[in-house]
Amino acid sequence: MLTKYKYIRPLFFLSITTIFSISSHASLFGNKDCVAREESALGKDSAPKSEPIMSIHEALRLGKLKVGEIVTITRTQKFYVPGKTTGTLFTHSVSPNTRLKILGFDPEKGFTPVAIVKKDGTEAPSTDVATAGVIASKEILIVFKSEDKDEKREEKPKEEKKNDDQHPLFTKDSEAVAYAFVDSSFASIYPLGEGYKSDSKRITELNKGSFIEILGKSTEKSYATYYAIRFVQDGEVKLGDVGSYSITMIKPDDMVIDGKKLSPKEFIARYKEIEAKRLERERIAREKREAKERAELEARLGKFKEVLNAQNTEGILAREKINTMMIKGLSKYKTISLLFGNPFREPTATEYAEFKKAATDLVETGFYVVFDADSKAAPAIAQIVGKRGVGITAKATTSAEMSGGAGLVSITNPYLRMEAYANSDKKITSADSIVGRGLAFEDKLDYVLDPEDVFTTPGLNTWRDNIRSNDLPTLGVKDYYKLKRFKTGASVAEEAKPEWTYSSSPKYLEKGKSFTFDVNNVPLDNHDINNVMAYAEEMMEGASQMEHDESGQVIPGGSVFFGSSQSESKFEDLTYGTAHLLGSLGVTGATGGSGGAMEVANTGFYDAGANSIGIPLSGHSLKGERRVAKDAQTATIGASDYELRIPLLLHRRKIIVNAPGGSGTAKEIAVTLIMIGGQPDRNQQIVFLNSKFYGTPFNWLNNSGLPSEFTGRLNIIDKKDEIIPIVDKLSKNPAVKKEDLKTPKAPKARNSNTEFKSKYSSGSSLFGSSSSGSGTHSSTSSRRDYWTGSD
Repeated sequence: MLTKYKYIRPLFFLSITTIFSISSHASLFGNKDCVAREESALGKDSAPKSEPIMSIHEALRLGKLKVGEIVTITRTQKFYVPGKTTGTLFTHSVSPNTRLKILGFDPEKGFTPVAIVKKDGTEAPSTDVATAGVIASKEILIVFKSEDKDEKREEKPKEEKKNDDQHPLFTKDSEAVAYAFVDSSFASIYPLGEGYKSDSKRITELNKGSFIEILGKSTEKSYATYYAIRFVQDGEVKLGDVGSYSITMIKPDDMVIDGKKLSPKEFIARYKEIEAKRLERERIAREKREAKERAELEARLGKFKEVLNAQNTEGILAREKINTMMIKGLSKYKTISLLFGNPFREPTATEYAEFKKAATDLVETGFYVVFDADSKAAPAIAQIVGKRGVGITAKATTSAEMSGGAGLVSITNPYLRMEAYANSDKKITSADSIVGRGLAFEDKLDYVLDPEDVFTTPGLNTWRDNIRSNDLPTLGVKDYYKLKRFKTGASVAEEAKPEWTYSSSPKYLEKGKSFTFDVNNVPLDNHDINNVMAYAEEMMEGASQMEHDESGQVIPGGSVFFGSSQSESKFEDLTYGTAHLLGSLGVTGATGGSGGAMEVANTGFYDAGANSIGIPLSGHSLKGERRVAKDAQTATIGASDYELRIPLLLHRRKIIVNAPGGSGTAKEIAVTLIMIGGQPDRNQQIVFLNSKFYGTPFNWLNNSGLPSEFTGRLNIIDKKDEIIPIVDKLSKNPAVKKEDLKTPKAPKARNSNTEFKSKYSSGSSLFGSSSSGSGTHSSTSSRRDYWTGSD
């Protein structure tokens, strides 16, 4: 029983602690010895008043313990880094019965340096972290005991060694001091006296509602108190530790049911009876709820299948969302994205040979291959990978197979295509892949296969440093990894083979195993259906709102401005001037609807009298964004996520302008490249503003192996007037409809209500009277406005 220990009172909270013995010279203690205990053990009133208690630190300070004495550890003790006094740099623990010599003492610090004394009595090196360190001497109490017979404390009877699962104070026969039941979803049970150390030490789990007996407080952690408990499992009485956060205590006085106080035995029996009835009621209710949900899901699935198989915009969008889900579902296998070739030209014979070698080696290794189905190299890759791979196309198609037997999935949204490719464990691109360059801007690319040795221009890893060398703000441009380049398919395939050792690592695909991608056979729940339908509806609604203005006039696709949300005066003139000049030509302008370069561009378009569209993230309706929407936009369309926002910003645009920006702008450039890599017939022109900021990525795209059909679309300008030849080029392209670029009539200039008005409107040296106008922005009630509520 707990009461058999003389100096441990049978309280509700109990603990066993670290105990030290101090061996000393007779000159130090005379006929006295001492025992050290953790401060959180017995209170000072637990020992007779004739036995003084102090910490090791206090004993050293008073001279009752001196440097050079030896401490014998009877419990595991932590060591910290020698010379450190914070106690935060834990190195290791020393085992029981280790002898430690006190090496020094600093009265201002609570940690005492010690060194291990070997069994032969020699001292270990005091400079070795494995044999020396510091202990928390302020937390260790010393109880000095008199040797006089009339004052000698009664010794505790020696206990027989108990099983490993037993605590020195608690046995299966110990009396319960309280009772509890599990009130969380489950309670983890750990070895008695240890509490939580790691999940691997967990003995078992008790379900919610399980009734347990509390034997006392077992151990104290910084984050929780652990109690010694007795419980029954599989007909056997067991002991363990449970955290206070998982249980609700019931004291004997609280054992009342229906106004009647019960004995513990009666209470347990009655509690179990009540709990069984409660569980039965919950089971019946749960089965009814699940049956209703299944019926509703089956009804929804029937209608949803109709949407999936419809040959309309909603069906295309729903299918591409599910296709992306299926690609991401391959994460349990080792997958590899092969981004070989581009949609403009056939690979050379050398390139074909190395592409095929890499694909063959990787498939034979056990990789599942995801490849760019819109490139000229796709048919050759498809023949090699067969059913052990899937091609992603940007074309809206329902075809289930392509030449060579490889699966084909359609994902028209370039942002979702980027996510699908980036989901693979490794991503390999050829030097001429536009899609691969897109992944590089997101820093998601691993290797470059370059048989023709054309990938020679310094890469994105030099971009940030080059911006700094031009004395310009980096605006959040990140440090990119330097891409590894390989000339042969065999070498890049060998490099790509991972050496994962974790049990949770993806597995190689089994020999002969394949996948069939069929949107009609994907297991879906209500949550999945809601996500897919919300995506399709929001995408269609956003595109629809950009088709016509309030008067019914067609809104041209025009241009989009990407750029930093940070305000930077060094780039404002060029951003505003370019936007205003485009707007004065009747070109629509769209931005992400936030501050910084986006606000400057919206202001330029608005002041010119053009359509000025903002597409901010709807979950980030900040006051500043509402102000910009009110003062500088003719239409504001909210988007719930980047997978909607960036594609809507690119929807029907013919001129894609990149003002200086950081990681967010780099993501938008990445999606732009992936869009062109899958839909080359869209005839866009890409413009970079400021050659000192964008010189590195522009040269990297323009001079390192990409086809001229793509590089001919790249432009970099330092003056606003340099945008005019780009507009002229598009206007003269017979494949570009005029209504997709600009309005048939020149717009009427107006003045915005933003902070840029005084700087750039009438009378400014930049535009003179060309930007002036008597018109002012109409009230928000006369236009579509995403924002609601007042500032």
